[in-house]
This record gives sequence, structure tokens and C-alpha cells, in this order.
Amino acid sequence: VSRFFQVRPEECAGNQYTLEMAPTPSSLLESPTGDLLLTFPAGSHLSVADVGTWDVPIIAAEPGTTGAVPRLPILTGWVALGDGGPRHFLIQRHSNAGERPAEIDRAAAFAARGRQVSEIAATLRMSTPDPYINASAAAIGIAADGLWDAEQQCVMHGCVAWRGALAGWRGPYSLAALGNHDRMRQHVRHWIKRQNTSPVSDSHSPVTGPADAASHLARKEGLLHSNGDLSANHYDMNMVFFDVFLRYLRWTGDIELAREIWPAFQRHLAWERRLFRRTYRGNEGKELPLYEAYAAIWASDNLQYNGGGATHSSAYNVFAFRSAAVLARLLGEDPEPYESEASLIAAGIEQHLWLPAQGAYAESKDWLGTQTVYTNPAVWTVYHTIDSEVPTPRQAWQMVAERLCVLRRIPVHGPGVPAGPWYMLSCSDWLPYLWSLNLLALAKNVHTALAMWQAGMAEEAYQLLKGNLLDSMFMGLAPGNFHMSSALDAHRQEAQRDFGDSIGITARALVEGLFGLQPDLLRSALTIRPGFPQDWTQASLQHANLDFNWRRKGALDIYEITSRLPKSVPLTLILRARTVRLPKV
Repeated sequence: VSRFFQVRPEECAGNQYTLEMAPTPSSLLESPTGDLLLTFPAGSHLSVADVGTWDVPIIAAEPGTTGAVPRLPILTGWVALGDGGPRHFLIQRHSNAGERPAEIDRAAAFAARGRQVSEIAATLRMSTPDPYINASAAAIGIAADGLWDAEQQCVMHGCVAWRGALAGWRGPYSLAALGNHDRMRQHVRHWIKRQNTSPVSDSHSPVTGPADAASHLARKEGLLHSNGDLSANHYDMNMVFFDVFLRYLRWTGDIELAREIWPAFQRHLAWERRLFRRTYRGNEGKELPLYEAYAAIWASDNLQYNGGGATHSSAYNVFAFRSAAVLARLLGEDPEPYESEASLIAAGIEQHLWLPAQGAYAESKDWLGTQTVYTNPAVWTVYHTIDSEVPTPRQAWQMVAERLCVLRRIPVHGPGVPAGPWYMLSCSDWLPYLWSLNLLALAKNVHTALAMWQAGMAEEAYQLLKGNLLDSMFMGLAPGNFHMSSALDAHRQEAQRDFGDSIGITARALVEGLFGLQPDLLRSALTIRPGFPQDWTQASLQHANLDFNWRRKGALDIYEITSRLPKSVPLTLILRARTVRLPKV
């Protein structure tokens, strides 16, 4: 962050500053990128200097330029603070050549913008005994808003770096998790209208389709960009995109949008089956499918399975086909094909990938040769499987406990950091260290914390979440940042400002994990399973769709829940037992 976002001399090439000191100190910046009008407080002294002096302390001097115009110019200046009152400066786009933008009351504009920012920060409000958790709620509202691109009407991959439109990845989870449902509808339609609807031909067959000469016959790129594909990207962006959409439907029960998107969802499921379905001989000779993970999650840059079936992508497809069956019933369609495929995949995962002696799902199983099963799963295998509701509660607990025994915990501590059992986890303990496979990555850690809450391990989830928030938001290079990778990562270091994956999954972890809000309006249900630490005595949440207030008075717990969900549904409240009655001896 500190290296890549410093000013670079070449960025100043072609800049031209025109200074005016009356009636208000200002400068018109004309540059190859765009033109800006910069307006400064009364009494400001401005001058133009060379970029080589950008970090040299400014010495009070007369305004204006001196000597030759620098080849790589920057604007410098100073103003006396005097009575300590506020000093406002304004940056405006200057789009009309020869016309200055209208004068703006800087103080009033600053106050108005402050109110707007405060409203965005109040998207999610939390009150808990932990001030760091409370502060994260305001930060997640700001960061999620920064991910949104109003012009394209979709979520970006990052607020600053990687600010591009990508259909997959976890950033869009923030929309439903924070109640921004209008934006979710725009985001979904942005990508659905780009879906490939061309007829399927023989060239799209994984078996008979031609291999690409440009890649020495090692790839069949045309298969990806065939009927059902969303974005003509070199990743499988479909899988996570539709998972995001299905979770939005759980929050809203938006059957009208579901009906609109249903044909696109069907094309996606057919695309997944055509490209990534692999069958293995199971018990009693029955063929059972697993799904290959072809560049389908953020770790995919260095994650390959050579055509074999992977646990996490198979789990995603269980969730997708089960959800398709629910939608089919609501839309008057036949649910049986979707129920059947979901059951077959789930059976394939259980028979071919569950390791009962180890208490975990394998990472994957080769499709060719001896069909080796890989018994050292990464964290994404744990959290995607649990998040997709594949394992039994016992299996989910076993999976998390087994990985916590295997993966070394990296403690989070330092000057000013509250003492506690806070920690982070590496994505895996695989060797050697490779980009995307062994990182200390915020999104992967927080998704693991969400899986811990889903498995009923609230204390461990809280410790992992807080360790990561301390590392990123309070110990990192930018206050309130949701970074991509941690400064504790010996190779990668801290990278990226407000990264989409981190923002999206942190929103879900806070809302669905810590507070345990789990609406499923497609099935007319609302489940709340709070995941608070045992020593808390109160917590409250104000969400666009629901208010939640809890307080403890001795042996009495009081819950007040006000729903603003689109329809009334039964509530199931799942609580941890505080006491155990022992049998009389």
C-alpha cells in the first residue's frame, strides 16, 4: 500500500497549474487525465514546484511561481492556522473549457458531505461490549458503498486497487447482508444481460471440442465462453455470482426477480454440468458426480485440480441445485431434476471425499490414474462446504476442529492492541509458499470465522474475527481498512485498500455469524442463532431489515426483535444453554 500509492514523478507529466489569488486562492489543474479546480482557504499561499520536492517541508514564501516552469510540476502551498478554526478546501471537476465551476460555499458543502458520510456509516449499527467490533460496523458501511459503481450499476472487485467489474468473487455479498437490495437487483441485471445465450454446438463438448492451438492444445477456451457463461472471463465467474444471488433471495423472497432470472440460472446449471461434472464409481457400482473447481474462487490463481473433483466446487453446486429445486416449486416448474442432481453430488462428496478417521473432507480427488484423494484440505474447503450446508452439524464441528489442530495460529498483538487470544490462520500449510495458496488473507480468515459460527464454535469464531479486524483495521496502514493480505504475511505483506472479497464476507460474518441472522424467505423462515462471546451481557443491531436487542440480567436473557423483512415469517431462535442440570446421584 505504502509503495504502490505514493506519487510517481511520471504521473506529473503534462500537468499545468494556473494560480489565482483573488477573490479566493485557487488553482486550475489541466492534465491528460482530467481537469480540476482546487479552491483553498483565504490567506493560502500557493506555488508551483518540481515533483522532486513533494515531501520537502514547505517554508512560508510569497505566492506564485519562481524561475522556469518545472517539467514535472506539483502544486505546493501553506496557510496559517491562526485561531484554530476549520479550514476548508474544495476539489471540483472542471469539464467545460474556459468556464470556471460555480463558486461553492466550502463550509456548507463540507457539512453536507459529512452528513452523507454519516448516513452511509449508519448502514449497519452495532452496540456491543467490544468497541472494535462497534467501529467495524461503521467501516463496513463506508467500504461497501465504495465498492459500488453507480455508472455501471454493479459491485467492483476493489474500492481502489483492482477496481474493475468482475461477476464472481465475494464483494457483492455485502449488498444483501447490509440490506442494499435495490443495488443487488441492479447488479444482477448488469451481468445477466451479458450472459452467453448462443446455441450449444459440438465445439462446446469437453470431449469432442477442439483444443486451442494458441495454448499448445492445453486448453479449450471456447468451452468457457459458451452458452451460460456470464462474463467471457478466464475464471468461472458464474458459480459465486449465482451463490450471491441465491442468498439475496433468502433475504428478500423476491419471487419476481427469481422468475426473471430463472432462464439464466438454468443456463448456468447446464453450463456447470457440461463443463465441470466428473463421475466416479461409488458404492454398489453407482456413478456419482463431483465437480471440478476450474478457477472458481479467489484462491484459483495457483489452484488447479487437473480435471478432478474438488470439495468446495462440489459443495457450491449442491447448494445451487438444492436452491433450484426450491425455486422450481415456487415458479411452477419441475423440481425433480435439480433435487436429483443435488442428492447425487452430496452422495459423491460423502463417499469419495469424507475422511472419517480424520474428521474432514479431502481437498479433492483425481479423476485420472489412481484417483488419489488429497487429505490436507485448505480453509476454503472447510468454509465453503459448511457455508453450502453440506455436512451434518457433527461433521462441520469436526472439520473446523481438525483444521485448528493442523494449521498454526499466528497471534495478533502489539503496542496499544488489547490483550486477548486473537489470531489469524494461513490459508493452508502447503509447501512451497505460492501466491493465493498460503496467504494470511483477511477474506479467507473471516469466511473461516463465519463457518465456525455456523458450526456452533462461537468463542473461536470471535477470536479469529477480532484478530483479523485488529490486524487490518487498527494495526494496518490505513485506519478502518479491509485489506487483502496482512502485514504479518512474511512474503506478501499488507496489500490493497478496501478489497472486495474482504468487505463482502466481513459483512456476512458480522450479520450472519456474530448476530446470527439467517433469513430464508424462500422457505418462509427466519432463524436467529446469536454467536456472542460468553462474557458479553448485551448487544444490539440496527439493520435495514431487522432490529435486534439483547441484554442479560443475572439468569434472565431478554431478546427484542423487530422485523422489517418483506413478509412475515415464523422465527426460530437458537440459543446456547447457559447451564446444565446434572442428574441426582
